[in-house]
Amino acid sequence: MQSLNLLTGLSVLPVIDHVIAFERDQLELEREFLNRSSTAKGASLTLMIMPFLMWVIAQAIGVNAIGFIISPIGLLFLAVGIALTFVSRLIIRWVSKSATTKPKHDLPKHLSENAASVIAFVTIFVLQPTYIGFFCAIVLSLLIHIYWQILPIRDQDLEQYKIHDSQSLKLVFIAGLLETGLPWPRVLDHIDDSQLQAIGRRIEMGVSPETAFEYSKNWQEVGSLIGTSIRKGSKLSYELRMLADEYRKHALTFRIQHCEKVAGRLIIPVNLLQLPAFIVLGLVPMIGPLVLQTLEAFHI
Repeated sequence: MQSLNLLTGLSVLPVIDHVIAFERDQLELEREFLNRSSTAKGASLTLMIMPFLMWVIAQAIGVNAIGFIISPIGLLFLAVGIALTFVSRLIIRWVSKSATTKPKHDLPKHLSENAASVIAFVTIFVLQPTYIGFFCAIVLSLLIHIYWQILPIRDQDLEQYKIHDSQSLKLVFIAGLLETGLPWPRVLDHIDDSQLQAIGRRIEMGVSPETAFEYSKNWQEVGSLIGTSIRKGSKLSYELRMLADEYRKHALTFRIQHCEKVAGRLIIPVNLLQLPAFIVLGLVPMIGPLVLQTLEAFHI
């Protein structure tokens, strides 16, 4: 930015203001996600604490839950419950971080859900001759299904976000460079965007800026804005900054919509992992000693 400022005389204040607005948007996004994910996170925390309370209740009514837990079979249940709880909390933390972290503009291409289902089916078909293989294949299929249900990686909201977020800051730079008096080809040549540079080459060939922008699918709105600005006699740089703010708000809206989906799906690891962990850690230590006492009474 500093080198561009020295070469062209670009004022950096509008760019700084725009970056600060991005930071405010990030804080708003985190607040929105915190509010919408509080139910799932609260349920996760409750299920993690409840087993300890049930042990206290069991001891109060005369059930030796602690003795059962420190027994060999009790230690096995304890290890399974802790492992399920740890994995669930890890997934919730990972998903929450990925939902609020600004996504990269070069998101990697992932397998489609149909392709993942085919892989899971082929895995079951290959491993099904053995019971252990069949069980492992079922678990793998379930994990693939959960993965696709929890985090919508290829969500359309993120695709739209990438476009609007990138265009927003570039429009601020274009507006500032136009105010320095540079012609359109030189302005667009300073922006690191192949589509804009192609538009600049069309303008050099004699195409009007309005028509040149309308050739590009992602920048057609700028072409319409140029035409409107000419007809109204308004200042184009001001109109471009207004459009940049509009794109920034659109980008925030798309990310909030994506976070809403992710927050709603945080309950999946809670139900599939922590609920069984609660049964293993909370209910089994209460029922286990009673079952063992019953078996001993009948000499089984």
